[in-house]
Amino acid sequence: MLAASHPELTRSVILLAAGGKIQPAPPAAKALGIIFNPASTDADILAVFPFLVSNPADSERLWKLFKPSLDPGAAAIEKAAAESTPLDAWWAPPGETKYLIVQGAEDQIAPPENGEQLQKELGDRATLVNVPGAAHLLPLEQPDEAASRIVDFLRELDR
Repeated sequence: MLAASHPELTRSVILLAAGGKIQPAPPAAKALGIIFNPASTDADILAVFPFLVSNPADSERLWKLFKPSLDPGAAAIEKAAAESTPLDAWWAPPGETKYLIVQGAEDQIAPPENGEQLQKELGDRATLVNVPGAAHLLPLEQPDEAASRIVDFLRELDR
């Protein structure tokens, strides 16, 4: 939103698991509701965690990494912001801002078609990276890949 409303303050935007025009399928959206529900048990969450990861066998390990950063209020804040901000107010804003879009090729929460469409609309201002073997929790599933793509992008900005 900052890049759309104040492009003069924004040099670049890095998007991990970019959502937007293409919404998650209803079962994936329901999984998010369970994950962000403070009343959900670990068992409830692990039952739907495969919607966030590329390999369901990694669910327990990745849940242990993700759980400490889960804030019960974050989901409500994000939902309120999304519902009160029209897509056309922030999607592919004009300007010179450079974008890096890094997404898991198997993301069910933020379908990869979002990144592909955003890159198409932004043109040469956007770099798109589809990471095979990763889903919505790409930074936890493949931290080295995510970090190296971000560092490469930031170095390229300085050239």
